[in-house]
Formats: sequence, C-alpha cells, structure tokens
Amino acid sequence: MGGHAEGRRPRRVRKADRRRSRRVADHVGFITRLVGTWQGKPHLRRFGRDTILTVAYIEADRVLRTKFDPSKGTATTYLSRFLLGFVQYRLLHDDYRRKTPDGWIDATSRDPTPRQREVDPAKQVEADDLIQSLHPDLRIVATRLAAGDSLDQIVRDETFDAQGRRRIPREEIDERVDELRAMLAAELAWIFK
Repeated sequence: MGGHAEGRRPRRVRKADRRRSRRVADHVGFITRLVGTWQGKPHLRRFGRDTILTVAYIEADRVLRTKFDPSKGTATTYLSRFLLGFVQYRLLHDDYRRKTPDGWIDATSRDPTPRQREVDPAKQVEADDLIQSLHPDLRIVATRLAAGDSLDQIVRDETFDAQGRRRIPREEIDERVDELRAMLAAELAWIFK
C-alpha cells in the first residue's frame, strides 16, 4: 500500500518492436557480444576492448538513428552486417590512418605536414630561372611573392624611406598595386607566349 507504482503496470516492450527499435539502449547486450567476436580482427588488435566497445555504442547510436530502416530488417541484422566497418573506420581514422585501395596506411607517412615537405630541387631551379627571365625591376617583387608576401604588403613596404617617412601618398597605394599587378601580368604574358 502506498507504493508509488501502485495502479500502474510496467511498460513492456514487445519483442517484435524491440528487434526493429532505433534506440541503441535496446541493443546493448547484442553490441557487447558482437564486440567480443571482433577481438581477433587484425586492425582492431591495437585497441582495448573498452575503447572498441565505447566506439561501437557511439557508432551504433549514430547509424541506427540515421541509416537504419526498420521496414527492411531487424536492427541486429543491420548491426551485425555493418557496425564492424563503421567502428573500424572511426578507430583507424582517429589513429591517423587512411583507407586506400591497397588497404589502411599511416597517413603521416603518406602526406607529411607542409613543414616537413621539402622543395623539389628541379622545381626550385625552374622558379629561379623564371624569376631571372623577368624584367630586372620585377625580380624583387617576384621573389617576395614567391616567399608569400602580398602585392599590398610589397607596395606598403616601399612607401616609407629609411627614416620612416611616407614617400608615396596613401591615396596612391591602391594605384601602385594595380600598376604592379598589370606589369606582372604583361611580363608573364610575354614570357609564356
């Protein structure tokens, strides 16, 4: 008497409804057993069981909500067929590996960061030759552009003398940038014709 659940019957989920449920909580036991069968998979050996299980729950929740269609089959059939691929992709991708037609590779060895990349000596010679073929007045500009400076920065640096006084009026800076852009375009058109 006086119980808080008195008069209410516990909600029972019919087995047929549960099999096609999109809620990951209805399939926790199945996912746990499924992860236990993956322990011997070569790509998953480096990860602990808890890590795999956590990612499996997250991925199962995501795919059940977004990709699973209950009218086409049961959730357990869908998860047993596709969950391994989703979990494997998430774990390996987060471990800096990338999927290629040849298999999983270490992404850091395939695509190093820009700081690790070295300039190809043949391309450097070509760039130097190209700069030398420009008009002598444009060589410094081309070298600074190749180093990453913008035309605006190059013109602004030339507007002040050694004492810091402005040599070019502020209103002429945009005109100088446009002139410099036109000169570079004409010079490159002459070189590549």
